[in-house]
Amino acid sequence: MITFLLNISLCAGLLLSAGALILSGCGKNAPPPREDEVLIQVGNSVFTAKEFQRSFDQTASNYSANLFRNRQTLQDVTYRLLNQLAEELIILERARELQLNVTVAELQAAVDDFEKDFPEGQLQTSLVESGVSLSEWRASLKKRLLIEKVIAADLNTDWPEKSQGKKAEATYTNWIGELKKSYDVKINWALWETMSKAFGREQINEQQKESAH
Repeated sequence: MITFLLNISLCAGLLLSAGALILSGCGKNAPPPREDEVLIQVGNSVFTAKEFQRSFDQTASNYSANLFRNRQTLQDVTYRLLNQLAEELIILERARELQLNVTVAELQAAVDDFEKDFPEGQLQTSLVESGVSLSEWRASLKKRLLIEKVIAADLNTDWPEKSQGKKAEATYTNWIGELKKSYDVKINWALWETMSKAFGREQINEQQKESAH
């Protein structure tokens, strides 16, 4: 997903650049996070610590087992994910503003379309093997459909990955760059630093376990 500059209040040591968030020294004495503690908030839309952890686990599963041996690589992955999720919340708030939603029929049609690629009952089995419940997958799919609706409504075009050429990508980049100016993105930086450190420890421990086998 194309990244963007977040319109947020500066935290000491936070640098904003095109497509990257670099954090340095915020909230060093933060307590251990609660699962329901809000990490990112845009209007009425939020991502909690638990939801971010779930997204991080799913993202990490797409990379090589050796990825997180490099601390900088781990930070890059988590910052990109933070950016991506904040962008999603902005677009979801735009959906609220436009009064867009995904109907039960639209969601079921999308589910049916996915199931065509699997033998009967195999989709749910595959989800379970991936550690994702059917309800979680449906919620994620519904969000994706809603994001596509917002982009179609504002840009009269398809999702950027499906569009062709640099012109479509530039149009999307300009749109999200303007859209983010209208929304206040709040990030709990003390919680973020605590979680970032935990990610590093957990990945190192996993690597040590794998090396022991």
